[in-house]
Amino acid sequence: YEALACFPKTGLYLNIHCKTGDAAPEVAELLKRTGRLAQGILMMDSRRDLIAVKEKCPWTKTGLVLSADAGWLKPWSEEEAWRKLRDAASLGVDFVQLLPNEHCTREQLVYLHDHGIRTTYYFANDAAKLRELMAEGHDFIFTDRYSEQRKVYERVLAES
Repeated sequence: YEALACFPKTGLYLNIHCKTGDAAPEVAELLKRTGRLAQGILMMDSRRDLIAVKEKCPWTKTGLVLSADAGWLKPWSEEEAWRKLRDAASLGVDFVQLLPNEHCTREQLVYLHDHGIRTTYYFANDAAKLRELMAEGHDFIFTDRYSEQRKVYERVLAES
C-alpha cells in the first residue's frame, strides 16, 4: 500500500505485473479500495491465472504477457503471433504486453485495437526505437530513461 501511495492518482497507468495469480485478487481489491481502478492493469503471465482473476475480479483491467511461455528472447513466427493474439482476444484482455523479440505487424496491431486491446511494449531506451514503436502504433512503451524519452515522445507528437 505504501508504494501505491507514492504515485499520483492521475496521469499514469500502473502496470502491475503479478507473477502468479495468487496475489492478483488482493491487488485488485487494493486498487478498488484506493480509487485506482482506472489506473491499474493487472498483467498476468499465464492464461490460467488471467482467467481466474477475470472470474474473481471482473471489474479490473487485465493484461497478458504473451511471451511468458516462450521465453524472453525466442522470436515469434507470424503464425505463432497470430495464435497468441487471437487467444488474447478470446480471453477478453484489455492489454497485451510485448517484449523485444515479439514484433507485431501493422495488421496485427490493427487486429488488437479492433478488439479493444491495447499494447504495452517493454521497452525502448533509445530515441530511434521509441520513434519506431510509436509509428507502428503501440499504445504504451516502457523505458528506463523517462526524462530523455519523454522529450522524444513530445517531439514525435508535435510532428504528427
